[in-house]
Amino acid sequence: MYNCSNQLRAFVSLRTTTADHTCCFTKRQLVSPKDVLPGLSQLATYNYLNVVPHWSTCGTENWDEVESRVRQLVKSLNMTIEVWTRSSQTLKATGATTKYLSDQYNEQPISPYIWKVLYNFENDEALAIIQINKPGLKLADAVKYVPCKDICNRIEWMRNPNWYIMSKGFIICCSLEDFQTAFG
Repeated sequence: MYNCSNQLRAFVSLRTTTADHTCCFTKRQLVSPKDVLPGLSQLATYNYLNVVPHWSTCGTENWDEVESRVRQLVKSLNMTIEVWTRSSQTLKATGATTKYLSDQYNEQPISPYIWKVLYNFENDEALAIIQINKPGLKLADAVKYVPCKDICNRIEWMRNPNWYIMSKGFIICCSLEDFQTAFG
């Protein structure tokens, strides 16, 4: 399923190739093993239910940075922050059915959005952080996939000039209200 050569052949047949023909999907844990206690809970992060296809070989830096910043924020605050992580919707080729990564054992839909929602119950504050997980996307096309007004620059700990660099992974931030409107 996560064999890059097989994926590239499938992309060519679907006419959805990447510019350099080297990028592909890899496994990505929605809940990172770095964010749970060692032992069984850490092992559970490798379960199929916690893994999504992530356009990774050409752009994980920004999502890795998001996870690092969230980790640092939680450590620096002396309060509980609840973090929800998911993927949403299903990526479709123009005029085609849902795209899946598959092998002889499993089939997994590819979600165009991977997101984290951070909620501070004490202050009743929330933030949604979203990565667009679509192959071969150019910046001009990425803005068509932005589901809400980007507010990353309004949040001090989330300011980063690299969020819009496609090769690092396109990241936006939304208010919880905008996020709920976009994703339900």
